[in-house]
Amino acid sequence: MRLQVHGIGASASIAAYGARKLAEAGLFAFSSSDPFFINASMVKQRADIFLSISGNTKEILDLATLVSKDNESGQFSIAITANLSSDLAKLCDWTIAYPLTIKRDQQFISTSQLVTVAIIEKLTYLIKTLS
Repeated sequence: MRLQVHGIGASASIAAYGARKLAEAGLFAFSSSDPFFINASMVKQRADIFLSISGNTKEILDLATLVSKDNESGQFSIAITANLSSDLAKLCDWTIAYPLTIKRDQQFISTSQLVTVAIIEKLTYLIKTLS
């Protein structure tokens, strides 16, 4: 099974970090910061992790919607977000939400990504421990 970690903006860097850590745990993982690059062969037998602090980033929602339409191909999706009631949390099979006040600096979200990094570190630790 392939594991793809998605993020845009600041979450893109965390997605790349997360994919590397998951690959170190023995999974076939890669990251994507381009929500427009997907083809049918990439959807089969794949798990997707979507990183979005707000859980309402349009491009991430579009991709999660596309991925969620094909549940018969052995795939599943996980949202990691600070917003449990977000559209992304509703679209994904599982959600890991963390309570955090979302801070906006003009048009950008300036909320720290450290919680997301800690979640990825914990997931990696659990995968290594359980393997």
